[in-house]
Amino acid sequence: MRHHANTLPPPHAKRADAAHPSCTLSVRRASHSPQAHTLAAIHIVCFVRLGLLAQVGDVQTAAVATGIANTLGNKGGVALRCSVGTSSLLFINSHLTAHQHAVAQRNADFHRIDTQLPLQPPGRVGLSSAAGTAVSERGFDAVVWLGDLNYRIDANRAVVDALLAPADASARADPTWRGEEAHWEEKRAVLLANDQLRRQMAEGRAFAGYNEGDILFRPTYKFDSKDPSVYDQSEKRRVPAYTDRVLYRGTGVELQRYTSCESLLTSDHHPVTAEFCLSYKPLPSSARSNSASLPARTSQTSAVCLVM
Repeated sequence: MRHHANTLPPPHAKRADAAHPSCTLSVRRASHSPQAHTLAAIHIVCFVRLGLLAQVGDVQTAAVATGIANTLGNKGGVALRCSVGTSSLLFINSHLTAHQHAVAQRNADFHRIDTQLPLQPPGRVGLSSAAGTAVSERGFDAVVWLGDLNYRIDANRAVVDALLAPADASARADPTWRGEEAHWEEKRAVLLANDQLRRQMAEGRAFAGYNEGDILFRPTYKFDSKDPSVYDQSEKRRVPAYTDRVLYRGTGVELQRYTSCESLLTSDHHPVTAEFCLSYKPLPSSARSNSASLPARTSQTSAVCLVM
């Protein structure tokens, strides 16, 4: 479980009014699991707080493989569509092509998933016509795209290690020293200026129109298999990178928090979490009974996004 798209209101935020209540996502509470989908080792599952269940419906899932011959599911994306009130939501979890040099392949994976997912907002006729049209052009109110997107930092290991290293004594003694936070901010800016995903987004080659929160955390990949507190010490000495990301677009969705879980050391990646708050228009009472007819529970347990 590497990536979560969780929506939570900020601790002291004012609640939305009755016409536009807030919808929150969280992994912290027990809830009903209406649907899940798996493509090889890529999972997505939706949980809904029971108090919100009557407002959630139209749950549908799909997957697109981008592995060898666009058939194997070791790479690709799984997606879940649902409605909350009158708002249509789409969550996509993807694992794109690996390796430092494979930027074009990652972009191609994105476009294949983006155009081949057979999902569109509830109520749209001709579902098959969705294929070939980018997700962003299908009319979803909000889209959250998360996963091991595998974009790297365009630098060698020595350069990145130097940027991630603590300030030395001479730097601290310099009259221009502004403290640890300012030091990390300066080094982080260099890392992100060379981040492949940021560059591809800026050039419109992939994920054009998507937003991402400020990355204030350290690279989430690749940690050593023998000592997960340090970056890769194997012969390959892979370059640390921000491979794990959560992107979003749409109206009525506000990012509240974006961070990594550095205390979880069971993987060569650190999990990344994003918390959003969604304002939506509730369904009238006459329509609630229909919205609550959700698919049966699933035995799958890999949690990625939760509607709470």
